[in-house]
Amino acid sequence: MRLLLKLCFCLLATCAVAQVPPLDLSQYQTPDGAITLGPGGNEVEPYFATKALLVSLDSGLDPRDAAVKWINWMLPHQRSDGRIDRWCRKSDGSWKRCGDADADDAMLALWLQLLYRYASDKGLPLEWQQSADKSLAYLKTLKERSGVYHISHHNHTPLFMDNVEIYSAFKDIGKQLSRWDLNGAANMHAQSQELADAITRVFWDDARGMFRPSTQKNRFAFYPDAVGQTYPWLESMPTPQDPREGWKVWKQQYARGWLTLTYDPHPWGLLAVTALKLNDQPTAACWLQLAETRRGGQGWNVLEEATFQAVRLQARGGAASCNDLVPGQ
Repeated sequence: MRLLLKLCFCLLATCAVAQVPPLDLSQYQTPDGAITLGPGGNEVEPYFATKALLVSLDSGLDPRDAAVKWINWMLPHQRSDGRIDRWCRKSDGSWKRCGDADADDAMLALWLQLLYRYASDKGLPLEWQQSADKSLAYLKTLKERSGVYHISHHNHTPLFMDNVEIYSAFKDIGKQLSRWDLNGAANMHAQSQELADAITRVFWDDARGMFRPSTQKNRFAFYPDAVGQTYPWLESMPTPQDPREGWKVWKQQYARGWLTLTYDPHPWGLLAVTALKLNDQPTAACWLQLAETRRGGQGWNVLEEATFQAVRLQARGGAASCNDLVPGQ
């Protein structure tokens, strides 16, 4: 009996040590479950909210409580055709539509991914399944003959970053489906592989050794051009170049400007998450050091907050000095 009690105590102690810290969105999530773009804000940008939940989940945090509340809030706010809009809070506390999604293709893919990540081993609840079915049906209408997806029915431009997110969502959904639907899992896996091939075929510029941000010609900018190059590394998508070698070259060109906010007022914590994924603890630790003073300020939003908490969790023990990347910091 004593041995049994001792064993139970050890198991409980192990569980306590291994407990996953929750994602803290107390400044962003309203009592009804909506997740605002900024702390204490009145605008809901569903892409940022959903991306924040998925990134934190993939980075070792536990966003389940916030995610389930968000899903329950979003379900009745989704359009009958599957699209998901932006929402703004009125003075009486109610919500009204105040804009279309920035990109229907990526938004629908992330929403589908979130639903399947929190499905049980028996599948999606009925209401979730109905939402997933209409989301996937609408997403299919955005697929081009080239094999990639365009932004929306109002904008037929395919974007590189959006398509990488769709690839990642399909791959993840296939993994989740394997728990209860092997045929469905195989189908989603095949779709993700086909999309990966199409992305390289459509967007890879072999002469420049980089991905084009879209199928249209644009003047080079940190976002989406430079940031976009890192998305396949974040999502473990096969690319013509080695991820770690590509990251080294990327840092030589852009790390200083990224970390000093020279290129963009947003801190771009996703790049720090990418650094961690590629085993670059010092760069992630440097970003975390600088982000401590920027948290909640200009350019900060719920996605930056989620990446901050994720990097803080994973970059412990990393070099705190930025001297090599940003001299004088």
